Amino acid sequence: MGRSVNYLSGATHVSYMDTSEYGMRSKASCEVCDEYYMEEEANECCGKTLSYRIEYDEFSGRYDFDYLIEDFQSKMMDRFKSLEICEEHDGRETSIVLENSLVELGISEYCGLTSFSVRPKDSLYEYTPDLTGLAKRNAEHIGKWMSENIGDIQKIGSFSNGEGVYERKTK
Repeated sequence: MGRSVNYLSGATHVSYMDTSEYGMRSKASCEVCDEYYMEEEANECCGKTLSYRIEYDEFSGRYDFDYLIEDFQSKMMDRFKSLEICEEHDGRETSIVLENSLVELGISEYCGLTSFSVRPKDSLYEYTPDLTGLAKRNAEHIGKWMSENIGDIQKIGSFSNGEGVYERKTK
């Protein structure tokens, strides 16, 4: 079975973003002293001749992705005041980063493609009134806003082996 980016099970809406450039940094190598420098540090080199190449930097990649999560949380909490930060997992590969009493929002990344998903919460206790309809409506409302403001890619289908097919959103 093929792989694609994961999202919350039972999600009513999923937005996608290209994050394949996250962690990619330009490195310079000096032909005189045979040292490597990040592009912004290259002026500290003793040599006059530098060659550049693009490399993945794990620290920068983690930093970029952490910043993406913080930015997503900030945008969503500014727009939807009832959302609160949480740190949970869907039991699979998706991190639940925001929630309120009705919905959960999750983020997942796979091979440079990040998904942002929203799903309604189930009623947790028998004595809690059934809020399923309200939760679905809240998830639809948040999902509509997410589709317009979060992500630059949309899923157009899946192959029979499970691999997803995506295209850039047109603005």
